Amino acid sequence: GHTTMLLMLAGLLHEHPLERGRILLLFQPAEENGQGAQLVLQDPWFRQQKIDRAFALHNLPGYPFSTIICRTGSFTCSVISCTITFTGKTAHAAEPEKAVSPTAPLLHILHLSESWNRGTLKNPDYFRTTLIELHIGEEAYGVAAGSGLIRLTLRAASEKILQKHRQQLEQFVQQTIDSHPPLRCSIEWTEPFAANENDPESVTWIQEAAQSNGLAYKETDHPFAWGEDFGLFTQHIPGAMFGLGAGISTPALHTPDYDFPNNILPNGARMFYELALITQLNTYSDSRFPIIQIRLDPNQIKSWLILLSAFSNNHTNPPNKSIIKVSPSPLHNLPYPCIFSILY
Repeated sequence: GHTTMLLMLAGLLHEHPLERGRILLLFQPAEENGQGAQLVLQDPWFRQQKIDRAFALHNLPGYPFSTIICRTGSFTCSVISCTITFTGKTAHAAEPEKAVSPTAPLLHILHLSESWNRGTLKNPDYFRTTLIELHIGEEAYGVAAGSGLIRLTLRAASEKILQKHRQQLEQFVQQTIDSHPPLRCSIEWTEPFAANENDPESVTWIQEAAQSNGLAYKETDHPFAWGEDFGLFTQHIPGAMFGLGAGISTPALHTPDYDFPNNILPNGARMFYELALITQLNTYSDSRFPIIQIRLDPNQIKSWLILLSAFSNNHTNPPNKSIIKVSPSPLHNLPYPCIFSILY
C-alpha cells in the first residue's frame, strides 16, 4: 500500500512538476526490523544529498476515513528489544543445589524492568516493559535447569528515557556476571526504533496540506506506542510523520484480518504532493522573486487571471522570463478554495 502511494506521487510529480527543488522518493528497505533507516543514513550517496525536509505517513485503523492525525513532538515511541541469555550448569533434579541456575537472575530482570513502568502515553515520562518470552531449562524432568533466556521489548515516550533504562539493564547484567562467575551471560539488542520527533513547522505544513485537500485534521494528545523506523530520520532531519485514517471499522494493524484499505491511496498521494508544494514555497523561494500565496474562491479565478495578465503586459522589464505565473494546485477539482502560487 505505501509503495503504491509513493508511485502515485511519482506520477503526480511527473504530470505536474515542481517549479523549484527536488523530491527524493524513498522506497525504504527493512522498515519492520528497525534497520532500514540506519542503512539509508549510512549510504554514501544519501549522505551527499542535502535533505531539507522529510515526511512520512502511517495508515491508522480506528480513525475516520482519510482524517489526518498529527502532533508536535513525539508522534511514535522509542522502542528496542533485547534477548538476555544465561548459561550455567545442569544437575540431577534430585540435587538442584549442585546446578548453576539462571532462575533467580532471570526473574529479577523481569521484576526490575517491570518496576520501571511509568504512566500512560499522555505522560512525558511514559515507559513500558513487555515480556516477550521467558524460557528456563528444558523438558527433561530429571534435570535441574542450567540455562535460560528472557526476551523483552522496552518502549518510551522519548529516546532519552529509553536509553536510560537500556543502560540500567546492561549494568545489571554486568553486575550479575561479576557476582556469579560460574554463570555466563550475554545481552543482544535488536529492532531499534527511534521516536518520531515531529518538527513544529513541519506539523503546521501538514495541517495546511490537509486543509488544502479538504481533509479533516485531528491533533492527538499523545504519541502512539508502536515504534516506526522513520523516527531515525527525524533525529537528523527536520520533518514529521502523520497518520492517515483508514476507517473506524478497519481491523487493527498486524492482525490476521487486516487488509490495507486501498481507498486511502489517492488522498495519501495528494497529501505528499501538497507538502511538496508547501515545502517549495517556504524553502526554495528566491528573495529577488518573492512568492505570494493567495487563497481564492473558484468564482474569483477569472477576474484574477484578467488582472494578472494586464499586469504582465504592462511591465516593461520583467525580472525573469515569466513575470507572472498563476499555478493552482493541479489536484484540486474545485469547488472548495485552493492555493495559488503567484510568482512575480
